[in-house]
Amino acid sequence: MTDADIMRVRRAQANDTDVSLVTGILADAFLHGDLAGWLVPDPDLRAHIYPPYFRMLAEHAIDHGLVELLGDNATALWYDLDHTPAPAIADYDVQLATITGTALTRFQQLDHAMHQHHPDPSGQPHAYLAFLAVRPGQQGKGLGAALLDHRHIAVDLLDRPAYLEATGPRNRALYRRHGYQPLEPYEVTRGGPPLFPMWRPPAAPKTRGVGSYPA
Repeated sequence: MTDADIMRVRRAQANDTDVSLVTGILADAFLHGDLAGWLVPDPDLRAHIYPPYFRMLAEHAIDHGLVELLGDNATALWYDLDHTPAPAIADYDVQLATITGTALTRFQQLDHAMHQHHPDPSGQPHAYLAFLAVRPGQQGKGLGAALLDHRHIAVDLLDRPAYLEATGPRNRALYRRHGYQPLEPYEVTRGGPPLFPMWRPPAAPKTRGVGSYPA
């Protein structure tokens, strides 16, 4: 990806078109992802659950975080975590139960594990990459890397570290190439799938004016 490609990254807006686009990218990208078979073993049920589940998350991130899009095929959902946490999703427990049905317990276990292991933002404010998603047919073309590069420039200007949870060897390798250092992995639940937290110290910014949006 060139600098011109990075500049084509845009911020998702709080309208149905962008919410639907972000939702579709997330649902497509994670339908057969590393955690998918554990979260919802039945692929037909998973295909039913994922769109409303990711729509709930996309709406919240657009309203209270930062959601970036690269064309129609890639998105990144970020939160800037400091001493003031982002508001919780309204009626999250009720919404989650309604959306996931019989799969609820494993979604709750995933939420609990990630919350328990997340670094305390009051101790060290940081950018949190909640999701990086590229549609399956477009993976391996540098779209995820371009989204990372775009946001990292802005994060580095703020001298702020970044944190994420990788789910498997492929995305761990991508994040390592972008400066993320592995932390101690953990299981979602005993005998469940592992998550691989990673931490990126702020790098000296190389270019100013990239990583923002045109007026």
